[in-house]
Amino acid sequence: MGGAGVPLQVRSAAGVGELSGRLLLNGQLAGPGAMVEHSAYVPQEDVFMPQMTAEETLRFYAVMRLPYGITAEAREQRAADALQLVGLGHCRHTM
Repeated sequence: MGGAGVPLQVRSAAGVGELSGRLLLNGQLAGPGAMVEHSAYVPQEDVFMPQMTAEETLRFYAVMRLPYGITAEAREQRAADALQLVGLGHCRHTM
């Protein structure tokens, strides 16, 4: 997301406020909570701590964003999977 309309997109993704119309997710009609379940707000780069490696940053956000009941091992795996998914596995220890 970028440019005009970002506040509206962020509010709709977070399920905040009143909106009208149809919500399509991957071309399928979706309910109001679908965007919350399938997306997340990612802060701008300047919000990240420059002292943390890519892996540490994702592990931190895994603790903050994933449900309380998820084990530490599962959180670590999700962070590792995310690094691989975006092609950063090879530089996970860099700042």
